[in-house]
Amino acid sequence: LAGDTLEFLQITDMQDYIECLDRERGTDAGLSLPLWARIWPSAILLSYFIQRFDPADGQKLLELGAGVGVCGLFAAKRGFDATISDVNPDALLFAQINILKNGLADKARVRRIDFTKDRPAERFDRILGSEILYIWKTPIGDW
Repeated sequence: LAGDTLEFLQITDMQDYIECLDRERGTDAGLSLPLWARIWPSAILLSYFIQRFDPADGQKLLELGAGVGVCGLFAAKRGFDATISDVNPDALLFAQINILKNGLADKARVRRIDFTKDRPAERFDRILGSEILYIWKTPIGDW
């Protein structure tokens, strides 16, 4: 992306992962693809858009509903102080691994944030998210 290359850990056998989750939850209703586990095309598009911004010293960026952290990692690579957030613990684990895998631990961190409920005390210069309103059940307060 714009001359930068990042590597992302992803689930290789999604069907096996879904069956494992199904067994853990003791349900036979079946599960579908965990939405956090997929790299969505809109995340790539938003990562291109981030390249337009010049991250001034210490400029903070928050990615909401990050999944494996594509946008937040490209922002960190660009120079932003990035917080990559999601509500799913597996997503946060994968995002943390991706931070370490790409040597961006000094510019990026993961944090559990439910943007429909949580009110982070920290302030951010940029807040972004892609494909995050699909399970929106409650109104978002004034951020």
